[in-house]
Parts: sequence; C-alpha cells; structure tokens
Amino acid sequence: VENTRCWRPASAHPQGLCPPEHSTHHRSSDFLSMLFAADVELIERLHAAMTRGEMFHKRVELVHPKLRDLMGLHVDEQAWHEVQVTRMRDPESNKDVYAVAQVDVSDAVVAQRQVEALQEEQEALLQQILPQQVIAALLNFDGGRDKQASMRRSGSGAVGSTGASGAYALTGGNMGVIFRAADSAPAAADAASSTERP
Repeated sequence: VENTRCWRPASAHPQGLCPPEHSTHHRSSDFLSMLFAADVELIERLHAAMTRGEMFHKRVELVHPKLRDLMGLHVDEQAWHEVQVTRMRDPESNKDVYAVAQVDVSDAVVAQRQVEALQEEQEALLQQILPQQVIAALLNFDGGRDKQASMRRSGSGAVGSTGASGAYALTGGNMGVIFRAADSAPAAADAASSTERP
C-alpha cells in the first residue's frame, strides 16, 4: 500500500508541515510529527536533507494514537512503513511542497523479528547442551583459517576436514564433534553429532 501526500514547509512550525489549502479541510500540520513519533532530531535531519535537495528515507514504526486510529489499526497490531520524503514544486500552486511516500512493510519486519527470535532460542538451546567451543564452530562455521588457528593456539580445540564431502570434525578437551554442511548432509541426518573420546 502506498500513499503520497504533499505539504508545504511550515516556517512557523519547526516540527511540522502546513498542508496546501486544497488538500484537506482540517489542519494536518503535525502529520510528520505523528509519523516520526515527535522525534525532533529525526525531523531536523529531514528538513536538513530537504534544504540540501536530497531525498530523505527512514523506516518507522507507526506508534502515534491518532495516526494508528486513522489507519484503523488494532491495539496490538504492529505497523511499519518505509517512508521517503522529497521536495518538489507543486504544479497547481507553483510552491514548494514535500512529497511523502509510505510503503507498508509490516509483514516483512514482523517475519524478520520472528526469525531473529527463533535464532536466539536455538542459540540458547545449543549453549545448554554443547560445549562453548562447539557452539562457536557451529555459529561461525565460515570464520576462516584465522579462527581455526586461534583455537589451536589457545588449546581450546581444532577444526578440520574428515575427508568426507562437506564433513568437518572439531575436537577439544574430551569431546569430539562431527558435523556436515546443510547442503551435503542427508535429509534424515542430524546437523551435528557428538562422541566421547576415552
């Protein structure tokens, strides 16, 4: 969903924009203040970008009660918009206006946060069942040779290929772990398996 609105800069109101007389029958000079949650610093950055003739871009969460009510949002419903603001000349009034374009990205933001929460839960589970050096190897598998060399120097363990395609082994203390890259492991195999060494 994309909405575009045009407002003239309000010289008497540092935090808002005054709408053209023909755009609405009620005063909406605080629209940007509501959109950016009355963040004075953010609105000042916006005005500075407009003065330089640049486009202003920001992802914002809609939290102002009036704005949420206008959009018909429920109390517990999240709403995120990608906002782009540019300065242009109104062809009707021949005056400078701000064009505000809003794109609803709520679904993408909520999905990303769910993925991040799941990743945090998985990491917490790993910390409960695996030694710390194993967790570091699984979470930073692409760390490179420098990290492997560091583990060897510190005596915390070593990572090396087992010879099998996509299979790697990590050793440290009395624990040995063999795991495969996800794209090379059989579908039914676990991502990692651990074995005690005598």
